Amino acid sequence: MSRWLTGALILSLLSLFSAPSFGAEPALWRVEQPQSGARLYLFGSLHFGAESFYPLPGRVLAAYQESDVLAVELDSDSLPPNLARQAVRRLGQYSENRNLSQHLDPELWFQLQHQSQALGLDPEQWLNIKPWLAALQLVSLQVSLSGYQQSLGLDSYFLGLARADQNTEIRELETLEQQLALFAGLSERQQNDFLARTLQDFDAGSAYLSALAQAWQVGDVEALEKAVLGAFNEEDYSQKLYHRVFRLRNKAMVEVLDGYLNQGEKVFLVVGVGHLLGEDGLVNLLGQQGYRVSRVD
Repeated sequence: MSRWLTGALILSLLSLFSAPSFGAEPALWRVEQPQSGARLYLFGSLHFGAESFYPLPGRVLAAYQESDVLAVELDSDSLPPNLARQAVRRLGQYSENRNLSQHLDPELWFQLQHQSQALGLDPEQWLNIKPWLAALQLVSLQVSLSGYQQSLGLDSYFLGLARADQNTEIRELETLEQQLALFAGLSERQQNDFLARTLQDFDAGSAYLSALAQAWQVGDVEALEKAVLGAFNEEDYSQKLYHRVFRLRNKAMVEVLDGYLNQGEKVFLVVGVGHLLGEDGLVNLLGQQGYRVSRVD
């Protein structure tokens, strides 16, 4: 699995340790605006999950229940399927007279074919898509092979709660176009590097995801922060993606969250846990804005 993608979307490569024998105790932060009485909860999500993630701790569910708004990065379930397909086709597929094999080094195209055959896939299925989309599809395949499910991810869980109770307003911080543009905006060389690293790390994917899930379950923020930030090396595509996936997006998110707080709203934010960590993370940025930020134990 690509190290930067793990940091950005799946959020970490951690040393393996024993799985916890107790329920999940993930990290949760409270952000308060004393003047307006506004309250914002920051809950770090994984976009995949397992039955062992649930039930969530009472403190997490209580924070959600006292909030009037659920904010998420993207509510993919509400996207019209035809519009989603059109966006992916426009940004992630080649025109009829071009194909992926023409844009990859011969060795990299051979590696993709070899990995496809090992997985029982037809290598021809990659021909009409760009390197960044091929890499993302490989990552999605890693998740499914690992035994985790996107349907059990934390975003999906809370969106399900909000739809069921019908009293919680759902708000999206981003659009599908914005998220796809993170990858589509990479240069061809950077996309090829991304695909190469994804193939290189593919066999380690299951252990990778298991270790990340275990760290999330015990709420080990220090380990998560070290792993997420350490996953971005000095390679051009890695640094560019860190800037695009975290730094720029976090600043944009803070502007929206600042608006919620100034309006006196009570919001429960579910966002990929990597967005909360480090100097560029939401926890630190909101603290710099003068809000009172504390971890909820």
